[in-house]
Amino acid sequence: MENLLEKATAGDQLAILELIEKDEDVLYPIAYTYLKNEQDTLDAMQEMTYKALKKMHTVKQPEFGRTWLVRVLINCCHDILKKRIQSVT
Repeated sequence: MENLLEKATAGDQLAILELIEKDEDVLYPIAYTYLKNEQDTLDAMQEMTYKALKKMHTVKQPEFGRTWLVRVLINCCHDILKKRIQSVT
């Protein structure tokens, strides 16, 4: 796993996708807990994947790669929740 994290944080897009796939059983429930809606959860996962592909190379220490993914996912969930609130008001 360490090698995969090193590759992912170096910007290897296939490694990033593999890391997300391996952690999907952890990431998906986190998003669903925030959003309580499958479609929004899938949107958050997709947005997190996009952001990871664009910015994961900015993670300085590979051992924090998974933590960084969770943080990005939570931020995506917050963005979706904000949009929900704005559409109601």
